[in-house]
Amino acid sequence: MAGAFDSLADARRALREVRLLRCLRHPNVISVRDVLAPPPGTLATFEAVYIVYELMDADLHAIIASPQPLAPDHWSFFAHQLLAALAACHGAGVLHRDIKPGNLLVNAACDLKVADFGLARVGLGMERGGGAAPAATPASTSSSSAPAPAAAPAAAAPAAAAFMTEYVVTRWYRAPELLLGAEGYGPAVDVWAAGCVLGELIKRKPLFPGRDYLDQLARIVASLGVPDGGGGAPSDDDPALAWVPSARARAYIRGLPGGGGGGGPSSSTPPPTGLAALLPPDTPPAALDLLARMLTFDPAARASVAECLAHPFLAGLGEEEEGEDGGGGGGGAGGSAALPPLRPLTAADVAFEGDESLGEADLRALVVAEMGHYPSAAAAAARGEPGWEGLAGPGGAAPAAADAADAADVPAGLSEAVAAVRL
Repeated sequence: MAGAFDSLADARRALREVRLLRCLRHPNVISVRDVLAPPPGTLATFEAVYIVYELMDADLHAIIASPQPLAPDHWSFFAHQLLAALAACHGAGVLHRDIKPGNLLVNAACDLKVADFGLARVGLGMERGGGAAPAATPASTSSSSAPAPAAAPAAAAPAAAAFMTEYVVTRWYRAPELLLGAEGYGPAVDVWAAGCVLGELIKRKPLFPGRDYLDQLARIVASLGVPDGGGGAPSDDDPALAWVPSARARAYIRGLPGGGGGGGPSSSTPPPTGLAALLPPDTPPAALDLLARMLTFDPAARASVAECLAHPFLAGLGEEEEGEDGGGGGGGAGGSAALPPLRPLTAADVAFEGDESLGEADLRALVVAEMGHYPSAAAAAARGEPGWEGLAGPGGAAPAAADAADAADVPAGLSEAVAAVRL
């Protein structure tokens, strides 16, 4: 991570990455093997953080973009591993917030591992649809009919909530509640992004490649529609969109193609085209049903990770999941019995997030403390380099997660598809 301390935001992202990945040990989460100690005499001035991850061969984006054929059992195999990782993360109180094919790494054994936790947030309420933290109210900055972008969180918000923002997740994988500045969000944002990834595996192209956030919203509504508002003209009282904080935004959605207009037969807006119109005509009904549950517009009605894992499209993949209760259950036949049980992360684990008094030197010192858990710091301490006294840990890298997939469980042809696009 070059320029890790160019700004306080960059420094927090570097610290977040190394701290969360030290705590989250799961077969479908990338593991850190080492965080390299900086050169002697630079503990107070180093600018780059070098993280050594376990070796992976490709990312899911490369596999999707390749000419290698992908069959339904390939889609389900990858989707199950992604959902298993999210079950563990959510159980530990972590929202990833940037699920996309480029952050999903695959090795030659076809194990999928979630990477890049730099935008993750921790322990802020893990309700099914939302409520993770107060978000900003969209500001009225123009007279156009489009909803204005959400403003920054109010200064009076609790410190733990102040760093929960709606501008997360690469746009094409961003849930409606993030696009609309809803007053809270939770695990459902990761479920939506995972649904977009599954849809991309099926279609071999992004489902909703919006040019900007308004175009993104329009594409979603045109395809999926929104819940019926109960008829009549759009108004401030629209129970189906009560979670959208702005009346202006609700009216805008209703006016989009697929938005339902007034909800009656005389509505001038075209109906939604439906999810099936985005996908190949031979998409299995079970895959389409799972995708529809993951891509439900209302976050409170969207399927949970546990419900997705129990869906018939994923039947027979892995052992029974422990769901979102933090159990560490895992990817597949390989299991995770050798790993320590996951525990929910606490406010103390991420106290740096809400502490605005921390400066560059403080955050650098916290990163150095994280380095102390890995072999390079132990080696530096053994050499007698100053600054590591009492800081370096036992010197062993975090235990490697057991492989997520048993070789016998890998669908035919999938290993060859991964090998063909090895990075």
